[in-house]
Amino acid sequence: MERASELDPLSPAITTDVNVPHQMRAWRSSGSEAKKEYDEAIAQCRKALELDPNFFLPHFVLATIELRGANYSKAIEEFRIAQTMETQPNITAYLGYAYAKSGQRDKALETLRELDQLAQHRFVTPFCQALVYLGLGENSKALDWLEKAYEGRSFWLGWLKIEPIYDPLRSDPRFQALYKKMNFPP
Repeated sequence: MERASELDPLSPAITTDVNVPHQMRAWRSSGSEAKKEYDEAIAQCRKALELDPNFFLPHFVLATIELRGANYSKAIEEFRIAQTMETQPNITAYLGYAYAKSGQRDKALETLRELDQLAQHRFVTPFCQALVYLGLGENSKALDWLEKAYEGRSFWLGWLKIEPIYDPLRSDPRFQALYKKMNFPP
């Protein structure tokens, strides 16, 4: 990713994507090391916003970083900004997750209704509903939707192994069965 950024330093998408290794290292770290990696990921997003302040992706990534720090109000703010720039169901789903985690259950449920309405007009991966239910702490429903996402071959499931957001599900036998079906290495 860093080499791609060297080859195309004016690409806000590539510049944003350089954050991924930093976030992944942060997920495996703790304390000051994790903070350092998150700070590097945030710096990449800010650099991308300097290249194109109207690009949704850096806002989306900043919001996901804020989620991991439990700064839900800031995450909601960044997801809303991203949503005004790009209407992708996954942005809506992450916003619903942030609402749920911040205690705004009604807004999270409203987001689920919005996703259901959207699904009547365009494809919405079941991953989206799973994410909101996960935020609401309704793990059984989240797993129902993750299983549907698996059946639909949602690429979002590629993050199951490492994404900390799924930690509340890891000990559930249904999650372990899904994980096994995906053939992830141990």
